[in-house]
This record gives sequence, structure tokens and C-alpha cells, in this order.
Amino acid sequence: MKFIARLLTLIVFTLPTQAQTLNNYFFSSISGTYLYLPLNATSPALSSGSLNEGLYSSIPVGFDFFYLGRKITTVQTSTNGWMVLGSNQSNVPVAANNLNSFSLPSDLLAPLWDDLDMASGTFRYQTSGVAPNRIFTAEWRNVEWNWNSNTAVISFQVKLFETSGIIQFEYLQEPGIVSGASATIGIRGLDFSSTNAFISLTSASTNPTSSTSNSTNTINTKPATGQIYRFSNNTVNAPSNFNSNSRTINSMNLTWTDNSLNETGFVIYRSVDNVNFVYDGITASNNTSYSVPNLISGTTYF
Repeated sequence: MKFIARLLTLIVFTLPTQAQTLNNYFFSSISGTYLYLPLNATSPALSSGSLNEGLYSSIPVGFDFFYLGRKITTVQTSTNGWMVLGSNQSNVPVAANNLNSFSLPSDLLAPLWDDLDMASGTFRYQTSGVAPNRIFTAEWRNVEWNWNSNTAVISFQVKLFETSGIIQFEYLQEPGIVSGASATIGIRGLDFSSTNAFISLTSASTNPTSSTSNSTNTINTKPATGQIYRFSNNTVNAPSNFNSNSRTINSMNLTWTDNSLNETGFVIYRSVDNVNFVYDGITASNNTSYSVPNLISGTTYF
């Protein structure tokens, strides 16, 4: 079997009982070009609620996205400008924005979290590109900010990048005027009790600072058109010296050399054609072996 390892460049596991934080993510701000999703991108019906206070649930990402060591295949989004990575965690759209709140869903992304309204706009999503470099894009287009604006004020997107694990927020100013806004922009992890449980931007300027201790919920100016806020992982050194041993008719053991100190773990995929790979499992950090079960005798694996 050829061992396909994908490194997670996130925080290293410490103890099994400890949740992971965001201290291996770093924030950057750049300028780019905003492109609307095409009109044939998927526009789902609301799963619950209304265009003012509603949820879109069980949205497929289209590939395996890893966030803080967890494999994400679906997301849930709110008309109030946030996204939850993973299974549907909320039955309410949560307009009250505070990344430091203990009562909120975990693994939350907030491109523009406020009391918004989609009455003038549309929510769409699309997965583009070819493996292993696909991009999932969710778009809130022509959003009323806040709910009583009654006209399109802003459009924005969340992008998830398959191989790099980058999370990106992108913005386009629409003609309407911001009214009564008090937004939050940032990302949130799983551990609500420790430092680095979230990263919150202090403003929507072209070069905002970020904080892991204070959740800003007073943003009331539009990010510039083409503004990109990016959350990236630290890079790691790839493993080497892949080998297999202890082979039986339906299993084998994989080994490798760990050349990094900051991985979350190693993700194992298998294939029978060296083209289409299927997720097999994930190890903890610093592991250098993995047992592969349920193999079929006489089959070549990659």
C-alpha cells in the first residue's frame, strides 16, 4: 500500500481530555478581487426560520476539510452571517454576537456576525476545482446590514481550501447604507474556557489587528470591496521513510518518520486506483504508525 499522508498544520494534541485551541492559526489581511458565485450555484431552501432569522443546515463541503484535527464534511450557516463547521449544532440562528460566549456552537466562523436580513439577497454555495485543491465557497449576497436596512448593504463569502486548510472571508460593498450595525468578525474553536479559544478582529479596516482575549462586537463599517481576511495554519515538515510491515491477508501496519513538532496528527487515505482516495482514519500527533484493517486479499492499494 502506498501511504498517503495529509498533514494537519494545526495545534498539537496535548492530553486526550484537553480541547484544542487556535494558537497555531495566524491572521492576515490582503486585497483581492471579489467574484460573485454564478447564478447556477446551489441556493438551498431554509432549513428553519425566516430570511431574517434562519438556518441552512447540512450543506455538503464536497471534500474532507480538517479544522483543529476534526474532519469536516458538512456545514451549517445562518442568515445572521455565521457558519458552523460540522454537524448541525444550533436550532436557532443566534443574532447576539460574542465569540467568547459559552452557549454558542463550537467550530464557528463569523465573516459578518450580526442581526442581518437576507430579504434582499440570496445564500448560495459551490465547490470548485479539482482534488486535492478544491475550494468550498459559501456566499451571502445582497445582505441587509442590519435587518432594518431594507436594502442590500454588503455581500460576503467564506472560502475553505482543501489541502492548505486556509479559511478566507471576502467582501463586496453594495449600495445600501449600514444601519444600526454591531458586528463580529472572527473564528472560534472548541475549547471555550482557555485562551486562544477564538480569534476576533478588532475592526473591518484594511489592516485590522486580532485578539484572542477580547471579542469585538461593535464593527459598524463595511470592509472594502475586495477585502480578504485570511486565517492560515503554520506549516509543518512532511513525514518521510514510509513503509509497511506486519502484513496479513486483510491488514497491514504503516510506519513513517515524523519530521515535525507541530502537527495535530496524520490522516490516512486509501485507494485502489491511485486516483480516488477514501478516508481511512486519523492518528494523534507524534504517532509514527497506523494499522490498516479490512483490506481485500489480492487487491493493490495505493
